[in-house]
Amino acid sequence: MTGDGGDDGSEWDFFVSYTRADEDWAKWVASRLEDAGHRVMLRAWDVVPGMHLPERMLAAMARSKRTVAMLSPKYVASKMCTAQWQAAWRSDPLGRNRRLLPLRVVDFTPPEPFSKIVCTDLFEIDEATATARLAATVDAALTGSARPSVTPPFPGPTAEEDSGPRFPGPRVLSLAWPRNPHFTGREEELSQLRARLLDQRVTTVRPQAVRP
Repeated sequence: MTGDGGDDGSEWDFFVSYTRADEDWAKWVASRLEDAGHRVMLRAWDVVPGMHLPERMLAAMARSKRTVAMLSPKYVASKMCTAQWQAAWRSDPLGRNRRLLPLRVVDFTPPEPFSKIVCTDLFEIDEATATARLAATVDAALTGSARPSVTPPFPGPTAEEDSGPRFPGPRVLSLAWPRNPHFTGREEELSQLRARLLDQRVTTVRPQAVRP
């Protein structure tokens, strides 16, 4: 989706910068951005035979509002990709306009300056979660805020829970299993066990066991 350019003279809303190893990720991200109505520049789609590659990349860096960096070890090692993300970062080094949006597609520790830029992780999650996370990232970058549109759920006890302080240990569940009609005998042992468990005078934990 190329469009006619923005009011600020930009030709694209997003320039998706990537290395060849991460082209599938770049295509997926670019497709989701275009589905949301954004103008996207992607080398795989917008650099065709007959075009001058360096000039086209310079145009993408200069006439895109934001650069999406598909962050991976191979990306940070690429000289071409370094020139692309640095162009966005140098124009907004403090991130006030969110010109550089890093998306980690591999679990690794990125170097400076990415270690100081808030990144979004897309790896090791399903597509629905990745789509929602990408949309939230774009919305936050455009608005400068990640405030939710609905009130967050109340973190306290629900109506089904006790409103008083809870014991800071494992929760004990009461499992109402029906009595086994084939289990007979041992009335005396079971009566003793029941009496011990219900003895209110006992204030310490005393394990009880029934041997076969």
